[in-house]
Amino acid sequence: MTQQKAERKHTKEAVEILFNPRNVAYIGASSAPEKFSGQAIRNIYRSDYAGKVYAVNRKGEIIDGHESYCTIADLPEDIDLAFITLGAAHNPNCIRELAQKNTKVAIVSAGGFSELGSEKGRLL
Repeated sequence: MTQQKAERKHTKEAVEILFNPRNVAYIGASSAPEKFSGQAIRNIYRSDYAGKVYAVNRKGEIIDGHESYCTIADLPEDIDLAFITLGAAHNPNCIRELAQKNTKVAIVSAGGFSELGSEKGRLL
């Protein structure tokens, strides 16, 4: 298989997972309903999504009546789709931990990268 065909295959698989994940992990979920990460996880819980939803919250708080996990390693299964809402400095380690859970697709929603114009952000 050529490099180009392999890339197309991986892209097709990623898009399929993006739109039809068996499960979703929300990394950085908040129990505070006024925060973005609190609103977003609640929206997922209250949607008609039929797959499993796992919230990762370092305190292991109950969020909207659902348990959360303190770490990515604590998740009970491999992850299809991960949403990450952590500060930029935490994202490289988060991606490494998600790779250990065989995560197939990750969406990062964070500021603090090169958009700030800093060398540190650019390196991240």
